Amino acid sequence: MLAELKRLGKPIWMTEFGVRPNFGSDQQIANYMVGNKMMTQFVALASQYNIQSIQVYELYDDPPGGEGAFGLLKNDGVTPKAAYSAFKQFVAANPR
Repeated sequence: MLAELKRLGKPIWMTEFGVRPNFGSDQQIANYMVGNKMMTQFVALASQYNIQSIQVYELYDDPPGGEGAFGLLKNDGVTPKAAYSAFKQFVAANPR
């Protein structure tokens, strides 16, 4: 897919990447998000495919009855989840 997008000659922006909340514990989700199948892979492929931006979905969890607990923060908008810390540390270690 990335090779096909590259052929268009435009920068690639990946929007709304993330992990489904039923994947496992908050820590398992955090590990997967920054691991070699998500953010680490995006960084490794950025130069080859002109990936300029990746944007996590979403900042905070939906309230009960919403789409789910996809966020980096709990739905109070303040309490960080494990993915928040993992994301923040990854971005600090991989500035681009």
